[in-house]
Order: sequence, then structure tokens, then C-alpha cells
Amino acid sequence: STTSAQSLIRAMARLGVSASYLREFVAAPAYTTAWPASTAKTTAKVAELVVLPQTQAKQCSAAQLLQEQRADHKELVGNANVYVSHVWSYDFNDVVAVLLEHADKHKDKKVYFWLDLFSANHHKSDVKRTAEWFRTTCRKSIEAAGEMLLVLSPLDDPAPLKRAWCLWELHCALQAKDKVRLSVALPPNQRPVIASGATKNPVTFLNVALDAPMRADAAKSKAGLKSDESAIHEAIKSSVGFDALNTQVKSYLRGWFMETTRMQLEKAVETWDDFGERIDVMCAMAASLTEHGGFTHAWQLYEQCLALARAERGENHKTTVDIYLLMAGFQEQHNGDAAKAIAMFEKVLEIQQTTLGEQHPDMALTYFGLGNVFNSMTDHSKALQLYQRALQIRLATVGERHVETAKIYVNMGLALHNMGDSDKALQMNEKALQIELALLGERHPSLAIIYNSMALIYESKSAHDKALQTYKKALQIQQAALGEQHPTVAGIYNNIGSVYEKMGEYDKTLQMSEKALKIQL
Repeated sequence: STTSAQSLIRAMARLGVSASYLREFVAAPAYTTAWPASTAKTTAKVAELVVLPQTQAKQCSAAQLLQEQRADHKELVGNANVYVSHVWSYDFNDVVAVLLEHADKHKDKKVYFWLDLFSANHHKSDVKRTAEWFRTTCRKSIEAAGEMLLVLSPLDDPAPLKRAWCLWELHCALQAKDKVRLSVALPPNQRPVIASGATKNPVTFLNVALDAPMRADAAKSKAGLKSDESAIHEAIKSSVGFDALNTQVKSYLRGWFMETTRMQLEKAVETWDDFGERIDVMCAMAASLTEHGGFTHAWQLYEQCLALARAERGENHKTTVDIYLLMAGFQEQHNGDAAKAIAMFEKVLEIQQTTLGEQHPDMALTYFGLGNVFNSMTDHSKALQLYQRALQIRLATVGERHVETAKIYVNMGLALHNMGDSDKALQMNEKALQIELALLGERHPSLAIIYNSMALIYESKSAHDKALQTYKKALQIQQAALGEQHPTVAGIYNNIGSVYEKMGEYDKTLQMSEKALKIQL
């Protein structure tokens, strides 16, 4: 009957191959002798030179052929329980190595891989792969397997992030996370890259690895068949959307890269004898993880640094104090735990008062940092007191004409503005502006921060013309320093738009919003 025939087709389409068959396949003469000189053993070439000729007569998939012709087919094929996402330009031996390793890890079940090379019929198909097919049939195939394995290579520029099929498959697995176990594996030839990078230049290597997932761009992804590419793009647009899919993929893979590279790097760093070098690299790694959103891993590294410094140098050593300060700043800026930040700043103050004395310049930095925490907690009065203490030390040690003194004036202005004293806030910013103009010149990016702060105050006082004039000064400096496409420039465009809106000039508001949006997209 038609119904039973359709059921048989669906069953055959879900056939996977075992590790036993993969070993047999790569050892068979048909595979080992199929290669003309200088021909790369890519999956695409394996299909062309081996699989297609073997299945030509029956016009079926390799898995189906095994099921029909081999008495021991139950050892070789079965219902797929691991769906494999990979790129056909990979070396096929690398793919097989990953799959064999994965099968060996499974003690709970016999693994049958849904590997398109063997599981799909490459001769004919009665099914047109439309956007609807990708949204339903493809998704359900992944869910039916219950597990997906993504083969990822090369480490610094992963090919799957450029392939439409891989991005869609990854999205389907992530959407069905309650039904599908998702694993990522590197081919063996990529593992020495991690080991070498971890040993030779760990911070640079970590940055490269953490930047790699950012290359995902579904709208520009390609497929071998233009019809598949168009259908996948349409499936994305009509469901999750390109931006949301990119964000989903980047977030998952960034977490995977963080965990994978962090463990390797920490093992490498632990072997170093130089204490100072170990601390420096671990702190730099934590900063890099923080920049990429890996706050949990960054905090763990800072805790390791602190424990190492306390054990090697003691509680009152400058290295230990510096790590406390890094941890306090991390909690205030990235983790939102003000109580922890305050406790650490106060611990540093206690050590510094004992070891350095109240008037030491380092004390000014600590009071300044603690003031920032209270400012972020909206306890502006307490923040102002701490800024004033920092200012007293700065004036006594480096004097009025110093960039660190100017920074304190700026933050005092922020606290005063938040307390409702806009006039005094402007006075503080004017002092900072005069210092930095004299020391740094009128084009230095630091001045843009002051101009932006002053413009905010003018805006709050409804001095709209003055606010616009000052915002535009900040804009000119940041455009020259950072370029037109920087997010900071977009932020200033939005601020200018806000002023135009308050002035009732809605056309100009829209122009500024469009400029900001163009940068942000």
C-alpha cells in the first residue's frame, strides 16, 4: 500500500551506520585505492569516487544497500541515534576519527550515526527540500535521533559557521535541547593547535578561540545546492530570524570554546615555574573571558589567582592587593554584586593603610574605586565623600594638573548631578576639562567622555542648544578616534537624537536614530 511504502521510505531515511561499518569502510580497497594522485580525501570526493559508484545500480543510499545485501547488516546499520553535522570539505579520515571516538565514549548504547554520506540517497529524491521541509522534516529527524554531534574545524575559523545546513541543524538541536543532546568535537588534527597555543601564547590563543564563534552569519551562509541554500534562508526568515539564530549559535559555541580552551590553558599555565608570569597570564585570561561574556569562568580564574598569590606572597603583598582590586572591579562592573565589591575594596584599604599609609597614591585609587561602587548603588552622597577623600590624596601627591585628578573631578560631577546639584556638577567637569585640555590636547578621546558628561547635564537643565553643541564636540572626537562604525559613536547619535526630540525637531531625531541603528546593525 501507499502508506506502508511511505513508512518504509521514512525508515530507510533514518538508517544510520555503526562504528564497525566506518572501520570497515576506510579499510576496504574500494576506499584505500580510489584516490588519484594529489586528490584530497574530502567527504565530497568520497561520495564521488566511492559511495556513488557503489550505490549506482540500486539508486539507493549506502545504508539501504547494506541493509538489503549484508547478512550481518544489524551490526552495520540501524535506526540512527546520533545525527552528524559536518562539512563536506573536511578530510573524511578526520570525520571518521571523531565518530569512532564518540562511539567509544558511549557505553550506554550501540551508536548508529546518521551521516548524510551513507544515510541519504544521493541519486534521487521524491522530496523537494522546501523551507517547510527544513522547518519540519529536517527538525524532526534531528529530534528522532535524540543526539547531534557537530564536527568543528578549523579552530580559528570554523567552517560550519559558514554553511547553511550546519547552522540550521545546530539551531534545531538547540531549540530541542530537552529532546536532543548536543555535542561538539574537534578532529584530532586540531588538538595540537590548542596545545601549542596554550603553551606558546595563551592569551592571544584564547582571544582567537573566543572570537571564532562571532563569525556565524546565517544570512551569508552557503550550501552545495543553491535550492537548499534558498530554502534554509527562507526557513530561518520565516521562523527564528537571522539575528536571533546568529545570537543563539554564537552564545552556545562561545560557551563551548570557553570551556574547551580554558581547561587546556589552565593545565599549560600550571606547569610554569615563574610565579609572576603565571599570575599575569591568568589575570589576562580572566580579563579576556570577561570581555567575551564568560563571567563565571573569569571569576574562577581570579579566585585561583588570589589563592596562588596568598599562598606564594602572603595577604599583604602588592600582587595580592592588585588581584583584590581586579576582583572588586569585576564584581562592580560585570557581576553586579556590590556587596562583594565593597568587601574587597575595604579589604584593600585595610591592607594599604597598614603597609602604605593613608596618603599613598594607591589609596586614592582604592577610594575612587569604592566611590564608583556606591555611585552605581545610587548612594551618591557616600560616593561623593569617597571621591573627595581620593581627591585630597591626589592633590597632596600629584597636584591639580594630573589626569588622575581630572578623572576624580568627572566622577564627582556625576555624583553631584545625580544628587540634583547640576551647577556644581558642571563646575567639576569644567575643572576636569581644563586639566585634560592642557595635558592631552583638544582631540584626545578622554575629552569626549567629559563633553558627553557635560552635555547630559545641559540636557537635564533644558539647555538644549548648549547640550547639542557639547554632544557634537564629543562626537567629532570619537569619530576621529574610533571611526564612524563604533558603538560609542552610535550612543552619541542617540543622545543627540534625544535632545532634538525634546526640542520637537522630530525629523532630526529620526535622522540620528537611523544613523545609530545603521552602526548597531
